[in-house]
Amino acid sequence: MKSLVVSLLLLPISTLAIASVEEVLMAAAEAETKAFKDGDCDTLMAHMGEDLTFYANGRRMNREMVRNFCENIPRPFGQTPTEDETSAFAISDTAGYTVRDFTWVDKKGRTVHEIVTKIWRKQDEQWVMTHFQSTVKVQD
Repeated sequence: MKSLVVSLLLLPISTLAIASVEEVLMAAAEAETKAFKDGDCDTLMAHMGEDLTFYANGRRMNREMVRNFCENIPRPFGQTPTEDETSAFAISDTAGYTVRDFTWVDKKGRTVHEIVTKIWRKQDEQWVMTHFQSTVKVQD
């Protein structure tokens, strides 16, 4: 959450007043992704609602499993994505989703394509993730 607050605080006041839901969702998604990459698991979990549903490549995980995964995954992750695009979509003033579509080459030289969808809800003036879906396809 600290990253999101810092990100939004860096925006000019006039930008904050007119920031679209899509812009706020992009900032939330970027802050959450950065927290995961950096191993800042407290900030990562602050971005996730208490009612989170989380599916990583077909495997359902609860909040405790997500935290454990964050705390134990080896970092740095390795290859920089060769393609990486994130889009945000507003559903209403208090709900929306982001989609990240990215590709990288793993240590074995295989191309890996991942699509991550996150559904966000504005709760108590903060945007929290309520659903996460990641699908990974490895091409030989």
